Amino acid sequence: MDINYSSKGNLAALKREFESDIYHKHGIELKDGDCIFDVGANIGFFMLYLNQHLDDASVFSFEPIPDTFELLKRNAERHNNLNLQLYNVGLSDEAGTATFTHYPKSNICSTMFPQGSDEYLDNNLQYVIDKIRERGAVPRMILDRTPSFIRRLLFHLIFCRYYRAQVSVECKLCTISDVIDEQGIQRIDYLKVDTEGAELNVLKGIRSDHWPIIRQAVIEVHDGSSGLQNVIEILDRNGFHSVVEQPRETLSHLRMVYAVKKCSPSLLTVETSFPSQVKTLS
Repeated sequence: MDINYSSKGNLAALKREFESDIYHKHGIELKDGDCIFDVGANIGFFMLYLNQHLDDASVFSFEPIPDTFELLKRNAERHNNLNLQLYNVGLSDEAGTATFTHYPKSNICSTMFPQGSDEYLDNNLQYVIDKIRERGAVPRMILDRTPSFIRRLLFHLIFCRYYRAQVSVECKLCTISDVIDEQGIQRIDYLKVDTEGAELNVLKGIRSDHWPIIRQAVIEVHDGSSGLQNVIEILDRNGFHSVVEQPRETLSHLRMVYAVKKCSPSLLTVETSFPSQVKTLS
């Protein structure tokens, strides 16, 4: 499959996520006829994944960064066979605009909340070290003999100056409830959230009267234990059973949350009609 992408490193990271099937486990189901929200769509790997698993679904994909959105749109035009609507907006707790930090060579990390904690930097240092080790026996030997302060210097040269070369981008924001009201949505069978630190804001953008129509959620939490606790509290308060998993040992700040409504038989009987073509909305 030919994919439009921003960099080979970015593409490889996305491929690792979906080869491990992280969005379809711990009781999470994908069924034909589902209504799916893809919050943080990036270049569209989740959309491609859905096309491999489903013949019929209504998908709402949200990507705020204009350059990344263009790649998403091209991939959708070439490979999508589902009812898909594309939104060039970010989702948050209120409508408006926000300044995003965009990393052109690593757009999976573009974010409204740049993370600069020691834990986050240490995790990414380990990522760079792992990538160097993969280059073979000679790089591994050199690395093992290199003092830690030199390793940190290499990290800043490789990661911060290359992968993390950044620009500021002003992006539109709306809430999940805004979209539910606008589209007259009666159910969300699958809510996927991968927003590089904005997941709590995304969940706060769901009004209390809309939580009952959400059946499942898969959320990537970036804020460590405190962020995880806040997300779990919101899900528990709204009737979900959650399972937490750490997808990579070297990224201790990152958790995947798999949430299923404890009792939702009535949601399965609601029917909603959707357009049968790709729509791009901003």
